[in-house]
Amino acid sequence: MLPEIKKAYMDGRLMLFLGAGASVGSRDRDGTLLPMGDELAAELAQMMGWPYGGEALSKVYSAINAADAPRLHGFLSRRVINTTPSIELQTIATYPWSRIFTLNIDDCTETALRKTRTQRLQIFGRNSPLEELDPILESVQLIKLNGSADRPEDGFIFSPQEYGEGSNRLPLWYRELGQNHSSYTFVFIGSKSDEPLFQHAIAEMRSITKRQPLEGYVVTPSASEIDKHHLKALNLIHIPGTLRDFAQWLVREIPQRPTGWDLATARRPELRAINRALTDMQKRALNSVTLVSADTLPRSEPGTGFGAIREFYKGYKPRWRDILDAVPAELASIKEFSKFF
Repeated sequence: MLPEIKKAYMDGRLMLFLGAGASVGSRDRDGTLLPMGDELAAELAQMMGWPYGGEALSKVYSAINAADAPRLHGFLSRRVINTTPSIELQTIATYPWSRIFTLNIDDCTETALRKTRTQRLQIFGRNSPLEELDPILESVQLIKLNGSADRPEDGFIFSPQEYGEGSNRLPLWYRELGQNHSSYTFVFIGSKSDEPLFQHAIAEMRSITKRQPLEGYVVTPSASEIDKHHLKALNLIHIPGTLRDFAQWLVREIPQRPTGWDLATARRPELRAINRALTDMQKRALNSVTLVSADTLPRSEPGTGFGAIREFYKGYKPRWRDILDAVPAELASIKEFSKFF
């Protein structure tokens, strides 16, 4: 791994993105290793009594979902819920994180986080209401972008049709992922970041915010020369390795686990000298305060921001320009109506 990753983590600026490869080594309720990719596709085909000819998992899933969705959901629930996470996932869970995004529908990551009890766990689906990061990292947010096998009623993003539907109306947490990718350093493990909705979210983020993603890192066992050039175009660096390599690197480079407060104040150096004896409520309140000055406020740009719908009204967070321009605007009718109460 690279020292830049360690610095990003210790500065409280590192987020994880876990793909299918992050579940390698985890086991189902019967102690059997979880199937990956083609293995799962073959198991699904066998469940239906269909001959398997090497078709992609997304195609097999789509065919079975159309033929017998309840049977499919029941199989996934039995196979990838109530799992035993790998030692590597449990190791990673002993470190505090602000957010972990995952494409996996199994419960390996949340089980590891619950087992280690390093932080309180909050789980979000791709369309769950957005919630701010915990300022003192007492809680970790796990975002299951493609669904969860224990909640089939929320739907999955697995098949080409589901990818298409998601692209047509980008889920809330995919939008947030795009925003985070321009503010935090990401480490992608077990995913080559070529997932269609992720690409769509990043493209939309670039077009709206005019900001490039920060340099990130993709940890996979191997990558072709074309893969590396593709990742470079996304401002991503390939690192040969696996989840096990990353977990072992964490233990070797950061043997003394930082606390959530350590990482939170690393993002806010001015708070480092604050007495640790403060209550969590006091710490959270202090770390939620943003210090401003003439140097941090944007300069006035006459004529900008008017005549177009602000991104704030599309669900994005307000910017300093919005705050200085008193957005959202006060409506006279609401102001008059409030006088009666």
